[in-house]
Amino acid sequence: MKSIVENALNFPAGSGFFSRKTGLFQLGKWGLVRIIAGLMVLGLGFPSAVASAEGPIQAAIALPQDGDLIYIRNLWNLRTRLNKASGGRLELNPVSRWRAGGENAILADLLKGQHQLAFTSAATLANTLPAFRLLTLPLLFRDFEEVIAFAGSPLEQALRASTPDKELVILGYASFGFYGILELAPTENPPDRALTPPWNGMRVRAPLEPWLRRIHHSLGMRTLELPAQDLPEAMNDGWVQGVASTPELLERAGLSATASRFHTLRILHGWMVLYANRSWLDGLPADLKELVIRLAEQTCQESLARAGERENNLLKAWRAAGHPEPREPESAWRDQARNDLAPLVEPEIENLQTVLQNNTLKARWRTP
Repeated sequence: MKSIVENALNFPAGSGFFSRKTGLFQLGKWGLVRIIAGLMVLGLGFPSAVASAEGPIQAAIALPQDGDLIYIRNLWNLRTRLNKASGGRLELNPVSRWRAGGENAILADLLKGQHQLAFTSAATLANTLPAFRLLTLPLLFRDFEEVIAFAGSPLEQALRASTPDKELVILGYASFGFYGILELAPTENPPDRALTPPWNGMRVRAPLEPWLRRIHHSLGMRTLELPAQDLPEAMNDGWVQGVASTPELLERAGLSATASRFHTLRILHGWMVLYANRSWLDGLPADLKELVIRLAEQTCQESLARAGERENNLLKAWRAAGHPEPREPESAWRDQARNDLAPLVEPEIENLQTVLQNNTLKARWRTP
């Protein structure tokens, strides 16, 4: 991000601020201006949160994706609202970083203050902040009503409270939907395997993030660690039988048009988290800090609701078109999934109950 000071200032002769007569530093006519300008040119002056006469405060927000995903669309709403409500004093500048190191680099750069805000997945945050493993637990959120209700809940407040000594502040949450299994070619279970999920033993391109891949593997899939650029060829060859992803991402990638079925597992929700660099946020004028926090939370809640609408509309459109045919999992399959996932998930829950100081998490996860 460019500095708010982009050119040097010239001062009239004799405007120095060191007095030979007294041997002390003093502020002459131009002394204070020279001190400020000199420090800023050296990068030691006021942080970028301080507005200047040259224009509004510029805040860069790093994004791991581009395109027309719901949470990115709503980011433009946040940008407009902040600019209008601040009277033009604050301008949010989205920067796509999906080709420059991905989410891990985005998080690292924000902690170093190289950009002011960021959106990354909860799975990425959990690698640095263990409390955020909460948002990656399967079977914790069953529908968008529960997703929307999470913000502001006691459990969410405990999650926010777990980061007071970190260089980031959570501002809100967004969604890219619930993971399901896109089945590329139709398969039928033999009669003697009626209680066996159709994805059992299926070769599935799973998310590359290790924890998410382990979840899908625990559900009985033969998970494939396959880069996105290799996926079309693997699909054409029949090596990949299914893709684990969300309706919005599958539609955006153009994979839904020729697939056979979509199994709406509703086991794992795809959370995005909006957060700010703490030093930058605390350095804002008080009214702008309050504005950022309030409008970010409001816009994120709207984004969650719209993500639910988008997913429901996609499933309706797929059902009307006949492909991919949405299929709800049998209740027996969900019960079996909970048992299959328990060895992986329950140790994580034990740790989370300690970190979050919440003893209800295990009971909630065990509730069908």
